[in-house]
Amino acid sequence: RAKESNLLVLYSEILIDLDDEFFKYRNFLSTKGFDEIVRSSPQISDPLDNLRLGKKEMYPGHLKIVNDEKRKYHVRKEKNTAINNLVEKGNGIEKFIRLSAFKNDKRIDVELKRLREGSYTTTIIDYLECLKILADPVDRYALPSDEKIKFAFYIQPTKDDELQRGVVQPAFEHSGGGDEVFFNAGTSANTLIKISPYGQ
Repeated sequence: RAKESNLLVLYSEILIDLDDEFFKYRNFLSTKGFDEIVRSSPQISDPLDNLRLGKKEMYPGHLKIVNDEKRKYHVRKEKNTAINNLVEKGNGIEKFIRLSAFKNDKRIDVELKRLREGSYTTTIIDYLECLKILADPVDRYALPSDEKIKFAFYIQPTKDDELQRGVVQPAFEHSGGGDEVFFNAGTSANTLIKISPYGQ
């Protein structure tokens, strides 16, 4: 039956009913993992054609969307966490953002103006999207601390810096879903080009 309902599309593969059970389910997702949820969810073959803003077809619980090349909505190519994807070199032009609750973030080497080894950032595009839709960055990037994000560190890697791109997986009772970029070896000196308040 149809009724008014809000649905969350997660990684373009899972529909989650945003009802009173959502936060209970979110905790389940964070402990079981995305792949397990996909395997255990029933499939629906044509879920979005009849959905409209305001009134949506009701799909209770969590439902897996069958892969279909003819789908008209965007499907993300990368579904793994960054460390499980290929290593690539920076192009010397692209910038990334590290978000933090602290100006003295432990992953930032302020003396050498660089990102330390084993650090995560997000892309400029995803950062702007986070601001645009008024998302909670702690939840979007599944950060281990619930401290309010106050600072944005702008990183511009050189062509010698290596990085890996991926999608933030659910963790720490947060949903994830944002873009993540992992720098296993950190970045070169003088790649920290700006520090600004979050959202400015």
